[in-house]
Amino acid sequence: MKKIMKMPSHIRMVMLLSIVSVHVLGDAVCPSRLYLILFSGGQKLSAPYVLFNTTNAIHCSSTCNANPSCWIYTWDTETRECGLLQDLSWPITTVAAPPSLRTYYVGGMNGKELKKSKSNGNWNLVKQECEMMGGRLFAPQDSTYGKVLHYVLGADTLWIGLIRKPTDDVYTWFDLDGNPDNTKLEWEPGQPNNFNGAQYYMSLEAGVKNDRDEAWVRYGVCEI
Repeated sequence: MKKIMKMPSHIRMVMLLSIVSVHVLGDAVCPSRLYLILFSGGQKLSAPYVLFNTTNAIHCSSTCNANPSCWIYTWDTETRECGLLQDLSWPITTVAAPPSLRTYYVGGMNGKELKKSKSNGNWNLVKQECEMMGGRLFAPQDSTYGKVLHYVLGADTLWIGLIRKPTDDVYTWFDLDGNPDNTKLEWEPGQPNNFNGAQYYMSLEAGVKNDRDEAWVRYGVCEI
C-alpha cells in the first residue's frame, strides 16, 4: 500500500485560514489574503499586540482579515489567545514566545503571493524581472506592512510599484496602472527631495518611502 504523507497541522491550518477569509468576510471588507506561517513557536516579533481569547484559529484569522491595517497575527494553540499586531518599530527584533504560539503574516492577496525579485537592479530592470516572473512590482498599503515585507524578504531596501512623471510635483505619484498613489506609506524625513532633479522611482527603506533615481540598485517586491 502506498504511504500517504500527511501535511503538518500548522500548514494545513494556514491553508484553511486563507480560504475561509475569502468566504467569511468577502472582498467588500478586505482583499482576500494569503496567510503564511512566520514562526511555528518559540519566538514572535517584538511589537504591541491586541490580545483576546477566542474559540478557534479561524475566528482569529477572520478578525485580522477584517482589519485593513492588520498584517500579522498570533494564535496560541493551547491558551486559544489571539494577538493582532498593531505596529512595528525599526529595526525589527524578536522575543521569546511559548512553543504553542504560531505567528502568521499576509504573504499575498487576491490569489497572488509576494516574493523578492531574483536579482537586484535599477527600478526599470526590477520591474521587468517581476513581469518575467509572471507578476508585477508591488506597493504595500502602509509602513507597517512595508516593515513586515523587509523582514520576510530579507532586504532593508526594496523597489516598489510607484513612479512619478518628470513633469509632476514631487508629491504626485502613480501606481503601475496610472492611478494616483493611494497607499498610506510614510515618507522618510526630508523626502521627497528630487535630488539632482531626476528621482522618479519609489524605494521602500525601513518601511518608509524615498524617491530615488535610476542609478540606485536594489531588489524589488514582486506580486506573482
